[in-house]
Formats: sequence, C-alpha cells, structure tokens
Amino acid sequence: MLGPQSFIQRLIASKVAKPHQIRGCSESEIKRICDASALPLPNAYLEFLRVAGKGAGRFMWEVNQYYDDMLKLNYEAEDTLDIFEKGKLILPKNAYVFSMRYGEQFLFFIADGTSDNPSVFYYYEGDGKFTDLKKTFWDVIEGELVEWEEDFRKSGDDPNSAINLFWNME
Repeated sequence: MLGPQSFIQRLIASKVAKPHQIRGCSESEIKRICDASALPLPNAYLEFLRVAGKGAGRFMWEVNQYYDDMLKLNYEAEDTLDIFEKGKLILPKNAYVFSMRYGEQFLFFIADGTSDNPSVFYYYEGDGKFTDLKKTFWDVIEGELVEWEEDFRKSGDDPNSAINLFWNME
C-alpha cells in the first residue's frame, strides 16, 4: 500500500517530481486547514498534506488540491452542484472535497472520524449522483501516480513529448 514515504520515493524515481518540488504543509498550515474544515480530517489526508500538501512537481498539477486551494473546495463543489444539479444533489454531511479538476469534477471523502483512510467518492458534472470509487484516499493517490508514472515512461526525457512541452521543468 502506498504511504507518505513510498509516495515521495516513487515521485522522484519516475521523474514526476524533483526532490525540491515536493513540498509539504507546515503544522500551522495543517492547523489552518483543519480549522477551516471544522471536520476531523483523516490521518491519511494529513500525511499527504505533510509530505506534498503544497505541491509535488508535475503530479496532478492541473488539479486544485494543494495548499491553499483546498480551503475553498467545498464551496466550489457546492457551486458546481448548484449549477449542474439545480438543488437535486447536495454534498453529504461531513463531506470534505480534497480535489477538483476544471470546476466540473471533484473527489471527496466523509470526514466523520470513523476512518484513518476513508473511501473516496467522485462527482462529474451532470451525473446526478456521487460514485463510490471503492478505493481509499491513498488508493486514489496511488492510482493517479500509476498513470503519471506510465506517462513519464512513455515520454521519457523527450523535450518534444506532450507532457514535457506542457510543463516547464525547473
């Protein structure tokens, strides 16, 4: 199972991120996140924040999930649901939206203190439902990492590959 240290090791080994690009949140930033959510955030998410909460190179760079974007994701998800579901679907009680892509899709877990590594749910604009991915928080992060690792295996260091053209590495 993926955890904080293996996550960092794989980011670096796959060249998805350089060591200096992997930036965790400070304890005061994590406190701000916890206070803003007013929910008992699970340990798996807090571990992620400590190791990569402010960025991890190219890993999921196009997704709003890093500090301090996550502070407003629940509000943005509610707006997305208002626009696309017109009041027919609302976020569950204790939902914590931890990732949003392009304002049309988001991931969340239930932060009720019952799990240190909770199941993740997915919403895509106009679906009319939340989909239980039947994966934990770290499972979802690992699934994304596998995709990024595969993209980098395919593109290698070719400066003309789509993934490298799209990202200006330091």
